[in-house]
Amino acid sequence: YWRSIAKTMKMVGTTMTGLEERAKFIDRKMDDYEEIRKGTDKAVAKLHSSSTTQFVISSFWLLVAIGGIFVNFRLIELPMSDLVGGSGSVGNFKISELAALVVILLETFLGMALMEVLRVTKLFPLIGTLDDKKRHFIAWAVFGGLLTFAGVESSLAYIRDIIAARNEAFTQALLGGEVMAEMSHSVVATVAQMIMGFILPFVLAFAIIPLESFIHSARAVVGYLIEFILRAIAFTFRLIGNAFYYLGSILISIYDIIAFPAMLLETIAGRDQSPKVETQIKQQKSSKKTTTEEE
Repeated sequence: YWRSIAKTMKMVGTTMTGLEERAKFIDRKMDDYEEIRKGTDKAVAKLHSSSTTQFVISSFWLLVAIGGIFVNFRLIELPMSDLVGGSGSVGNFKISELAALVVILLETFLGMALMEVLRVTKLFPLIGTLDDKKRHFIAWAVFGGLLTFAGVESSLAYIRDIIAARNEAFTQALLGGEVMAEMSHSVVATVAQMIMGFILPFVLAFAIIPLESFIHSARAVVGYLIEFILRAIAFTFRLIGNAFYYLGSILISIYDIIAFPAMLLETIAGRDQSPKVETQIKQQKSSKKTTTEEE
């Protein structure tokens, strides 16, 4: 009985310690939330750095996923030419290339649906709001579809190795050489391709997680970029306006320097002629007065 009490008290102590740590964590998050509401510089800088870091990390993993898509495409494009016929084309694309691209897109869609049903991502909230019974059914159906596509890709990878060996043998026969094949290397390459073809569909399914992070962080990062561009444009126009303003002041000063000698000479000449002008004005006034008196 005392042992059970001691065990229970130990569990209670562990629980209380966990609650205390969670309470401290919640307090820190509430402090961050209050700073965000107040719009302090620290909170804004933290949000900027968090969004930028998330954007960079998700971009890196998206690049890795794109590399996997390219490898997957090259893996199934050749055997698709035998399944759908490699002679036809739509524009600049072969039918086999389009078929391989459609298969990859379907795998990506199934992976997205699986992550949504498991509530790992929330790109489509309507799927996550379904009841548990429907979600479990959809999850198993989607997983079965992914498993089927993985088996198909593994088979296509096996067919690809056979087609590549056949094409190489045909080329050597046309060139008049002997057909030589290393069976050990061929078996290893075939097994490696089949494993890659089976794993890549599930890798594409998990690529939806960095895609969601990229979408959410890209909004903030694009906003920061637009803000930076607008600030740079405003600074450029302000700099150009100030440059023209001070250039006008400099031109006015230069004009004053050039015009000052001429204005000085004109002033001096006007002073010399002012007595003569006053005399002429007095004479004209006296003549007008005499004429008026005579009349």
